Amino acid sequence: GSTGRPKGNMTMHYNVTRVVKNTNYIEIYDSDNILQLSNYAFDGSTFDIYGALLNGAKLVMVKKEILLNINELGSFIENENITVFFVTTALFNTLVDVNIKCLKNIRKILFGGERVSLKHTKKALNYVGKDKIIHVYGPTESTVYATYYNINKIDEKLGTVPIGVPLSNTQIYILDKNNNTLPSGVEGELCISGDGLARGYLNRPELTKEKFIENPFIKGEKIYKTGDLAKWLADGNIEFIGRVDNQVKIRGFRIELGEIENQLLKHKDIKEAVVLAREGENDDKYLCGYIVEDKEITVPQLREYLRKELPDYMIPSYFISLESMPLTPNGKIDKRALPKPDGKINTGVEYIAPRNEVEEKLVQIFKEVLDIESKVGIKDNFFDLGGHSLKATMLVSRVHKEFEVEIPLIEIFKLPTIEKLSKLIETSKESIYHEIKPVEKREYYKMSSAQKRMYIINQMDKETTTYNMPGVLKLTGKLDTNRIENTFKELINRHESLRTSFTTLEDELVQLVKEVSDIEFKIEYREVNEEKIQDIVKDFIKPFNLSKAPLLRVGLLKVREDEHILITDMHH
Repeated sequence: GSTGRPKGNMTMHYNVTRVVKNTNYIEIYDSDNILQLSNYAFDGSTFDIYGALLNGAKLVMVKKEILLNINELGSFIENENITVFFVTTALFNTLVDVNIKCLKNIRKILFGGERVSLKHTKKALNYVGKDKIIHVYGPTESTVYATYYNINKIDEKLGTVPIGVPLSNTQIYILDKNNNTLPSGVEGELCISGDGLARGYLNRPELTKEKFIENPFIKGEKIYKTGDLAKWLADGNIEFIGRVDNQVKIRGFRIELGEIENQLLKHKDIKEAVVLAREGENDDKYLCGYIVEDKEITVPQLREYLRKELPDYMIPSYFISLESMPLTPNGKIDKRALPKPDGKINTGVEYIAPRNEVEEKLVQIFKEVLDIESKVGIKDNFFDLGGHSLKATMLVSRVHKEFEVEIPLIEIFKLPTIEKLSKLIETSKESIYHEIKPVEKREYYKMSSAQKRMYIINQMDKETTTYNMPGVLKLTGKLDTNRIENTFKELINRHESLRTSFTTLEDELVQLVKEVSDIEFKIEYREVNEEKIQDIVKDFIKPFNLSKAPLLRVGLLKVREDEHILITDMHH
């Protein structure tokens, strides 16, 4: 498994047979020499082994030392007169780059498993000619391949190579979240049914039930939910978009990493590209792009190129140039082996040292806000060094604190270099920075006007629920009730407002903040029938005693093993 935790697919003989016998995408002859490139623990090996054995062809094994040396592997393919083989996309790209001549006698080359590189595919097609290259797609759960596409032309406008049409005895559905079929051109989850489907996962009944669902269109059959995003094209082929779980949220924006990778791969000097969402020391997420180039491209050039097609929030904060992408034993890109940014960024701008005290201070602020170790010159652009709108607000705050000058946020976008920013600081009016300081610890604190008003209304009618703020949430799936209770306790510990009560002391309205040890909190837990939920929720909302903290109560109703209702109620 690419995650390092194999799920154990229960694959049947007939699943494998449909890949290599009486199928619509390839015919294997007894005169073929098939190369076994795939590790036998990887589902691709079943195409090699049974493709040869069930068709009377010759299976050619390869030593690990040869497999790991691209030049030797190329010579081996030529010397053994290999006619058919399957290879992962990453390995296909490397062969095309390093030793394309080894493909001259190939009858059929199949590749797939990752995002396609249009440049490599075009180069291979120009070299080997038509009817020889097949782009295949399929998760292990549907046994090696589910779709195929004969590459005889490159659609530059599409910007990728489709994954094609279903194999024999295989059905493909593009579905929405409610398992309804989607029309051509609309993205949805790619789902598979047919003879390729495995029985499920070994000793994982819950996961099997989640992924292999009842086919809503054919009674008595199963359908496998791949977790891949795809769409039908007008010509009946399928375009692979990316992973459903490859969508990430960065600073509130939902981003499909595959879109950025696709855009990078369109650059004439980029051979391979991967984009990851990483977490910084302060748990802030950022994008990091990894590229293999034909010739060096500077960060500003890359950013400028991406900005033509993508919004700013989709531009990676860091770019790391690699000689080659690290691969897993299965020949796919090993994302876990990709290095983290070291804080050193080559912006491609000539370094000019700070010339005065303002510029020196700004250099230090830039480095601290951006958390980088690179040499920062006065002509370096804040955004080329990994800055974004959120970090720009931090920069504005630091400038105000350090220089007693208030700069509008828009000016950081207009004047993103230290050289330009220092001139603005020197000509701006002074604006004293006032830091909000925590109040000293006291036995009690005065109430605000709004608190006094609410407290008095409560005293006039102690049965009122006017200021109650209830919430009801349905939870689906396996639930750890202890973790939920501990989470609420952590919130109460962390936030003093959740440990605050209100009373009168010496004719003065005050608020008291209790110590963590003095707070008693427990979730009200009960098992219920579905029809009683509404009444229970209604009864749960009752008046609070303002003199007793926390002014928060939580209830958890167990409807069934995988369904709960979480009720919260707190005082305004």
